[in-house]
Amino acid sequence: MVRSYPLASLRPDQEENSLGCCLIALWHPLAGRSVSTYLYTYLQVAADQSQVSATRITSFPTIGGWVTAVIGALIARKYRVLKPIIIFGMFIETLATGLMLRYRTSHSASNGFIPYPIQALIQAAAPHEHLALVTAGWTAIYYVAFGVGAAISGAMWTNIVPDKLTNYLQGNATLVAAAYADPLTNATQWPVGTWQRDGVARAQDEAQRVMVIVGTVISFIGLLTAIFLLENLRLPDTQSLEESEEYITKAEKKQKKALTVAVVRDGPVAAQ
Repeated sequence: MVRSYPLASLRPDQEENSLGCCLIALWHPLAGRSVSTYLYTYLQVAADQSQVSATRITSFPTIGGWVTAVIGALIARKYRVLKPIIIFGMFIETLATGLMLRYRTSHSASNGFIPYPIQALIQAAAPHEHLALVTAGWTAIYYVAFGVGAAISGAMWTNIVPDKLTNYLQGNATLVAAAYADPLTNATQWPVGTWQRDGVARAQDEAQRVMVIVGTVISFIGLLTAIFLLENLRLPDTQSLEESEEYITKAEKKQKKALTVAVVRDGPVAAQ
């Protein structure tokens, strides 16, 4: 049996806004994860960072994200708008990811300016009875994108690093296998400046560069999405926009009326 009405009704002028929110829920973690998956390994092996330093660098976006989330919440509370905050966050993410082409240390701390305002924006456009459904759908896209980003970075790493190691380690199969299988243990045994360590560092650097380019492109697509698809809604004191509530109420009345007419015309549907 085909449903005669959608699972969740949205105002026609809010469908584009909801689509933009879902797309950013895809682009943002996809860009971040494609860059950060092998960053810890790269920092220790290629950048010669200590374990403590590499941990601090890779943890910085998480800490910075909480700080920027608080700042973004205060700004949203004062000015009652979210789109400028989201655009600023996507701009910072694109800029930070792009700078990693030259300074490959850590990706951006703009996390707080993107997922939390986006979630608030899509929730504000949804009526309260559809709030759980909209939130669940947005969250599902967000966390699936993390897995997709990790898969993309894994595919690039496994297709680039082995060939580069073969070139830079003079075709020594034993060294290549050891450096690729466990770089944190094997590659770091060679002092910085030796041809073995330099070869491994160069191979990882070239792979990380490709991942950063991909992450920058995805971040830029997210920035364009935020600019052109999101609506600059002014947040009210109520849980949802009054226009959304009124539209859903009218839509549900029409659906119930159409269902009643169908039952009267065709009779009740037999249980399967």
